[in-house]
Amino acid sequence: MRIIEHNTTRLQLQHRQSGLAIGAALFVVLSSLMTLNLVIQGAQRIDGLNRFQALSWVLWIGLGAVFVVMGTVAWARLGRGTTCTFDKASESVVIRRSGFVRMNETSHSIYGVSGLEIVPYENDKSAGLMLVLRSGQRLPLAALNRFEQDDGQALVVTVRRFLHDRTTPAAV
Repeated sequence: MRIIEHNTTRLQLQHRQSGLAIGAALFVVLSSLMTLNLVIQGAQRIDGLNRFQALSWVLWIGLGAVFVVMGTVAWARLGRGTTCTFDKASESVVIRRSGFVRMNETSHSIYGVSGLEIVPYENDKSAGLMLVLRSGQRLPLAALNRFEQDDGQALVVTVRRFLHDRTTPAAV
């Protein structure tokens, strides 16, 4: 998760794995082209194939189809993103989660937010970055691997400072 906007009245955090999503999309395109090429080349030579060659051809087409499906699933999962906006002017915290097909948005009062917290996952070297509400509810924002946890801790401090800074927004 990274800061994309930070001033006295607004702090915006974003988590997105765009590079991996683009890589997965390219994998899907290349796998589709490979499978299509196998179908076209094999269909032209189907009469000259013996039983084992035909079986091999079908298996390669099946493997190509599996690659297309796996790549599509990876693309759908990696294409998701989360944006969390702390806005003192509107006195709200808005969490937007974009998916492969749809977008989900939830809003909370900025006064109902305690801050961010890093929660380590059991039996794993990763952790979750959570938005903590005063009610005790924890809303997941991002998963952090062990290399991102120091940056996550810096985000926790930045959000704490932003929430506790009593600078009032300028009158409009």
